Amino acid sequence: MLLINAIQLFMQYLSSIDRSHETITGYRKDLIFFTRFLEAKYNVEPYIDEITANDIEDYLTYCQYRFNFPQNYRLKIPHFCRYWLFTSAGSGRKKPAFFFSLMR
Repeated sequence: MLLINAIQLFMQYLSSIDRSHETITGYRKDLIFFTRFLEAKYNVEPYIDEITANDIEDYLTYCQYRFNFPQNYRLKIPHFCRYWLFTSAGSGRKKPAFFFSLMR
């Protein structure tokens, strides 16, 4: 499944569990920027099953330096952690350990 399609399903899921419009918008922005980052990195539309923990870590590092706010990238970690869990629910993938280390 293309990442962009998985993001749309995740947005529907967030809406179904009554998350606020602002919460959904925040997730959408982060995940769309992540999609653009991967498209630039690999020059193709990313598929959800091809994304690695390193891709997420590279993106968070990119955000840290792009926005020049050392703490800003930490705000994105819960978004990616929840999204990773959502997309991993039926796939047997486990949450990458680096999420825990980055949250410290």
